[in-house]
Amino acid sequence: MRGRVVVLLVLVLVAAVVAVAAIFLMGGDETEEPTGTAEAVDTGIGETQPTQETTGPTPAVAGDVVPVVIALQDLPRGFRITEEFARENDPAAAVGIMYYPAASFPVNSFQQLDDVVGFIVRSDIAREAPILSTQLVNDVGALASRGLASVGSDAALLLPAGKVAVTIPLDRTGIGSVAFAPQPGDYVDVILSFLFIEVDETFQTRRPNRISVISRTPDGQLVFSTPIEGRPEPSTLSSLGVLIIPSEAAQRPRLLTQRTVERAYVLHTGLFPLDGQLVGKITATPFNTPTPEPRDEDQQQQPPTPTLPLTPTDAYPTVITLAVDPQEALVLVWALDAQIPITLALRSASPSEGSAEGTTAVTLQYLIETYNIPQPPILPFALEPAITSLRTTQLDLFTTFTVSTTSTLGNDTGQPGIGEP
Repeated sequence: MRGRVVVLLVLVLVAAVVAVAAIFLMGGDETEEPTGTAEAVDTGIGETQPTQETTGPTPAVAGDVVPVVIALQDLPRGFRITEEFARENDPAAAVGIMYYPAASFPVNSFQQLDDVVGFIVRSDIAREAPILSTQLVNDVGALASRGLASVGSDAALLLPAGKVAVTIPLDRTGIGSVAFAPQPGDYVDVILSFLFIEVDETFQTRRPNRISVISRTPDGQLVFSTPIEGRPEPSTLSSLGVLIIPSEAAQRPRLLTQRTVERAYVLHTGLFPLDGQLVGKITATPFNTPTPEPRDEDQQQQPPTPTLPLTPTDAYPTVITLAVDPQEALVLVWALDAQIPITLALRSASPSEGSAEGTTAVTLQYLIETYNIPQPPILPFALEPAITSLRTTQLDLFTTFTVSTTSTLGNDTGQPGIGEP
């Protein structure tokens, strides 16, 4: 009997020791806060953006808060966050610290001001919004210590790796540039239109050739007749054949339109600043601006007579700069030198937008066969006056094909004067 009592006491003592040990072990676990270290990750276009690494879960204890880096000003796309904009207690600072509940602080946010120094804003960040790692891009000109490069232009800084920048003119009417819709950061396709004519392979001149009949005089001298433009053909009308002469002054060209460069990155619209500083300019305003309460004497004053504000006229850009592959840059330069009309097609900004399907060059035959366009019948009557133009495209422009002497790369229209009489 006494042995059983001793065994029971031992079992109770062991159970108590195990319970106490379990309580100490559960209370001794430690959690680690996010380190907030910003590292660079390749974005796929030759740039890098910072990411956040965490070494352990963040405790979600009621009442706990964590620091989060926020924007103290409206930060535009391309703004460079330097040390002067990340100073604490500075009215002109662009970034600062705000405390968020530990259980709901923004994902991919930063906890220290030093974590965002040396990076460029990828997309616009509104004032008081937390700055996320997905909104920043690594400054490719930064030194190892995250100091910004002191030389070079912002254009080269924003140019994706492996790309080159080419500037092309824009038409002042907006035709060919989606009515000036493309903005920096967009993607566009480049469409070229060609006019083909027949030429003599040897002379490389427009056909038909001029024909001059050679004859010999009785004294043996060669005589050349007056050149006649046409094409000799055999005919039953004469044993010597006939000369077919064109009824128009020149050939009618054959139009062909095709997409060439795909997904060209819009680097800038308009002229670049002479100082090379393209981005990163903000107007500093205090973060907490108190709203003054109206005074009694102010309420008693008569309100001023309302006037309509003067609306400045928008200055539309005359040129656009595209970032393309080196080979595509040659295509654009060739088109400019050849005075080929250039049309830009704006691409979607959807994240799922990828490479578009291949296109087929469009000619008159393609339109007729694809859309089943019938040939209009010949009727014994017609309209008066005669229809000789379609909108602003006059048919008589296609009879000379001379290039205007005032047509240059920097003319008012921004496009070469092909087809101008």
